[in-house]
Amino acid sequence: MKVDLSPIAEICGTSGSAAYFFCGQHAGGDKMSSDLWDKPIELMIDSDHFRSVANSRDAIAYLMSSWPTKGGKSFSAARRACLGAIDGKVDSATAKRAFIRAAMEAGILRP
Repeated sequence: MKVDLSPIAEICGTSGSAAYFFCGQHAGGDKMSSDLWDKPIELMIDSDHFRSVANSRDAIAYLMSSWPTKGGKSFSAARRACLGAIDGKVDSATAKRAFIRAAMEAGILRP
């Protein structure tokens, strides 16, 4: 069954391959495993809870669904970098650095 992913691509401003990745239909094979970050990033959800983000797929899911302050330079840069990493066009370390900057700006990076 072919799924129309154009709404995802339009909302996220991403290419079709990243949209397929979100739905578990990524055709890139091993790209997913190579995106695992060397050390997960921990985000504060509240004073007693945190979330661990281990790759660009986790990062973009958190950015789009649970980020406290959508918008701004760091948020946009992290979104673009993580989507680029999912597409295989951006190095995963670059995506991780962008995500860390956005988390710091949002005040949710766990020390």
